[in-house]
Amino acid sequence: MDLQHARPSARSPVSWWIAAVAVVSLGGFPARLPGKSNAEEPDRAGSSSQVAGGVRAVAENELGRRAALVKDATALIGEGDLLAAEGSLDGAIASYSDAALMLPVAPVTHELRQTAIDRFSIVSVRRAEELFKEGDIEEAAQLLEAVIDPAMNPDYQPAAKLLADLADPEVVNPAKTPQHVREVGEVQSLLLLAKDLTDTGQFDLAAESYQRILRIDRYNSAARRGMMRVLELKNRYLQDAREQTRARALREVDAAWESALPDPSGNLAGLFGASKSAPGGRGMSVSGKLANIILPKVQFIDVSLAEAVEFLILQSKRFDVTTTDSDRKGVSIVVAGGPDFSTAKVTLEAGGLPLGEVLRYLADQAGMRVVSERYAVRLVPLNAVAEGLVTRTFRVPPDFIQASSGQDAAGGGAID
Repeated sequence: MDLQHARPSARSPVSWWIAAVAVVSLGGFPARLPGKSNAEEPDRAGSSSQVAGGVRAVAENELGRRAALVKDATALIGEGDLLAAEGSLDGAIASYSDAALMLPVAPVTHELRQTAIDRFSIVSVRRAEELFKEGDIEEAAQLLEAVIDPAMNPDYQPAAKLLADLADPEVVNPAKTPQHVREVGEVQSLLLLAKDLTDTGQFDLAAESYQRILRIDRYNSAARRGMMRVLELKNRYLQDAREQTRARALREVDAAWESALPDPSGNLAGLFGASKSAPGGRGMSVSGKLANIILPKVQFIDVSLAEAVEFLILQSKRFDVTTTDSDRKGVSIVVAGGPDFSTAKVTLEAGGLPLGEVLRYLADQAGMRVVSERYAVRLVPLNAVAEGLVTRTFRVPPDFIQASSGQDAAGGGAID
């Protein structure tokens, strides 16, 4: 067929569309087609102008749509850059991905689309590395597979290499789960907190932090060592407090041993710190005090007998309820036998015992015995010979002497 003499038929709209496209491509309509009269040219020109105008409108709309896509994609890439700079990698990945997918594969948009794909690939690998450190291997692998997808960046080597490492059991520990990683981070934070609390002297809070660590990781040696250090510091404080209390008690003992002025009445009981009244007087005897003074708590750990006795003298004054006179409170206790017995080490922990029982326990450990005298108590060695006159009282019937005389007389007669 001769294309120069071909006429589009009114019954063939496809022919008119081909002709219109050809005319638009050539830049306009010819002034006159060969073999046609001038009378037919106005109608033909009007129809061709309408077709050309419709095609031009479609082309302009398409160009406008693509320009809008380029503008939106550029904005998404900028948004992804801001999110990546702030550390929000998930948001940046979404922005880059949307920008790359909305742009058509065309020479005009190739550079911008490749920019979005490159940045999507870089940020995705960074995020996959973070997920790998967090133990979320599955999500990291999915992200890397999206990078090397044929529609994105199939030749991106960093993503392919990291994906291969994730599949290698020698590189990735299967036991490293997200929960394990979170617990490791929590334990590390608690260890730092416990150390800071220990350094600032908050021992109870530090011990509680170490216990929280052991509830998460029962085999954490660092937490055990930290608790041991806290206990050592607590014990050091308690030892210092003990020494301070002991120093104060010794001062009170020294003050109690201050020489008192003689009693004008001649009663020397006050010189020994005991009751001024002897048995038969107005106060309770030393033996009675030993039985009636109850000590609520006694704790001696490897102390000398002399130190224990000094402490008991103070406690006897404090818990003496047998009298209201402060000068008559307490019991004087003396350790005899020399320095070998005074420095003997004793240990006792008890509560609610009478003073006499406490002294007996301490004397037994030091190899001594308790001797109650008129105004004081003495601790003497077991082999010590009794000094002075020992008074004993026996209850006898009224006719004891008469009966004894009659028995003696009867016996004498029998002998004679």
